[in-house]
Amino acid sequence: FELGKVYQHRQNADAASENAAQRYEETERLAIFMTGAGAPENWNNASGSVDAYALKNEVNNLLASLGISPSAVKDSHLQSSLISEGVELSCQGQVIGRMGKVRSSVAQSHGVKQDVYWADLAVKPLTKISGRSRVKASELAKFPAVRRDLSLILKEGTPFGAIRDAAMKAEKKLLKRVGLFDVYEGKNLEPGHVSYAVSLVLQDEEKTLNEKRIEQSVQRILDGIVQATGAQLRD
Repeated sequence: FELGKVYQHRQNADAASENAAQRYEETERLAIFMTGAGAPENWNNASGSVDAYALKNEVNNLLASLGISPSAVKDSHLQSSLISEGVELSCQGQVIGRMGKVRSSVAQSHGVKQDVYWADLAVKPLTKISGRSRVKASELAKFPAVRRDLSLILKEGTPFGAIRDAAMKAEKKLLKRVGLFDVYEGKNLEPGHVSYAVSLVLQDEEKTLNEKRIEQSVQRILDGIVQATGAQLRD
C-alpha cells in the first residue's frame, strides 16, 4: 500500500493561470495493490492467486476497522481507462474510492505481466465518516480464533452483504469476521445460480472453543443464511 498526496488538474481551471493552487487540486489518497499468490487456496483457486474478491475483502476489513460498516458502502459500475471491472465506492452520499483490476495494457506498460488489483481510497471523506462512528478498541485475544469455510449455492445477484449480515445476526457472540474468498459461475451449477466460498472466523474471548461449540455455531450461521437468502450448501 502507499499513502500520500495526489495532485489532479481541476476541471474548468484556467490553464493560463500561474497559480498552481488554482489549476491543481491536492488530495490525500490511500492506494492498495494486490498481485500474485496471497489468497487462501480453495476448491476453485488452487493457485491461491489474489483476485477482485480478495481485494474487496481487504477493503471491507479496513472500513470495518474505521468503524464504517461495509454494508453501508454502495458499489456502482465505473468506466476507467486504468481499470477493468471498475467499481466506485460511496458512503453517506460521498465518493470514498474506487477499485478494480488494472488493465493489462497499463500493467504491461510498466513491465508487469501478471494480474494486478488496485483500490484507491480518499482519506478526507473516510476520516470524516469515521469520525461520526464509534470505533471499539479491545485487548488482544487470549484464546485462538478458528476458521471454517462454507461453499454456498445462491441465485445470481445475491449480494455478499446479505450473507454477511445474516451470519452476524445468527451468531452475535462468537462470529468475528465473514469473508468472501471465491465466486464460481459455470458448469455443474443450475442456470441463474452462483457459488460463493465464504470464510467464518469464530472466537470466544473467555475460553478455547471446542469442536462441539464450533459445529453448533456454524450450524446456526448456516441456518440464518439459508433463511435470509435461500442458499443451499454445496456438496
